[in-house]
Amino acid sequence: MKPIKLRLTNKDISDMYCYLGMIIFTTHIGEVFSLPLSKIYSSLSGKYSDFSRFLKIALINNQWISNEQFATLVMNETKKAFENEWNSAAKNTFEYVLDLANCTKLGKTSGYPIYDIKAYAYHLFIAHGSGLDVFRINSDKDRELKVTNSQKKFDQRSLSLSAKIGQILVSTGKEGLFSGSIWDDNFQIAEIAIEKESYKTLWSNWNFNNYTGATTFKHFVNITEDESERKFYYSNEDEERSKKRVTQIGDKVVSSEDLIFDHENRYIINSNEQFFMFKNTGEIVTQKLICDEKTMHFSSYQKTIYKKFTRRIIEVKAAKNCLVIETFDSLFLLSRSKLVKLSSCAPLNFRAYLGSVRLRNIVSATFPDYAEIYLHA
Repeated sequence: MKPIKLRLTNKDISDMYCYLGMIIFTTHIGEVFSLPLSKIYSSLSGKYSDFSRFLKIALINNQWISNEQFATLVMNETKKAFENEWNSAAKNTFEYVLDLANCTKLGKTSGYPIYDIKAYAYHLFIAHGSGLDVFRINSDKDRELKVTNSQKKFDQRSLSLSAKIGQILVSTGKEGLFSGSIWDDNFQIAEIAIEKESYKTLWSNWNFNNYTGATTFKHFVNITEDESERKFYYSNEDEERSKKRVTQIGDKVVSSEDLIFDHENRYIINSNEQFFMFKNTGEIVTQKLICDEKTMHFSSYQKTIYKKFTRRIIEVKAAKNCLVIETFDSLFLLSRSKLVKLSSCAPLNFRAYLGSVRLRNIVSATFPDYAEIYLHA
């Protein structure tokens, strides 16, 4: 089924993140706002009344669409009718005019431009040109986010963020990789870099990979332990819950040069379970990293998920059962070996929601004059 496109028209949006049933977005001058997805649905259901009930299912909570139980319980004729309705909706662009006056203003960052947003464990982390700001989310009731005043937790230009089991990783380019833990009573990003260079980090279960180029990374094997009680909260629908805590980062660190012996790759990315390798030949293959107490190596088995992708790659992000690929002039979705163009323009920012339950079938992207949300199944 083709993705359904929602367009939020507003020239002020610089980046956007979906969390707690809300869109959280920033402006070009660092203002931070939130808007419930339910408000967007209410407006769209009046404007596009033929798709009213269908939009509510698809937009508010769509994780069941790709659920195996759905395929098992829904009879063939019902499933066929649903797919026909979906494909009919996918022919439209559902437009919503986003007025800042109808949004909740959460505050303003201490710097800009905005480089990345990460909502995690009822915290909102915003990386920008002057450092890292953190908002603590106190409540998401009454269709409105309530947050504490932002606190600056880091003073170096921050390019990319990732988080898991309470550990926050901040990539700053040639200034290095920095980290902090929200398990600590006084959360702060440590001033000493744990790696000299970092442009992004991607988690691989409880370990992570620090990327310094399109095909180069270091795999950090962390030591973790289970805590009896957690000091912070997770959103039931938006992230994996765990009481694990990182007690030592990088007990073992292995370079990609020591793991990958086939260097005919032009781009590499990982999800929790596997690596995706874009070959010079155009093939996209998956491969698993095998780790035990003594050795670490890639599985000899490779699965080709797409045979010929030759466009110039800018960035790739992984979500459950799909890849989102940014090229020089377009944005693509690769799902179940099928490639679909989401946009004929390259975005300012885009993201997929790998660890989410509620949003596992959503991709969001920001463009100069609007933002878009893509619902896929």
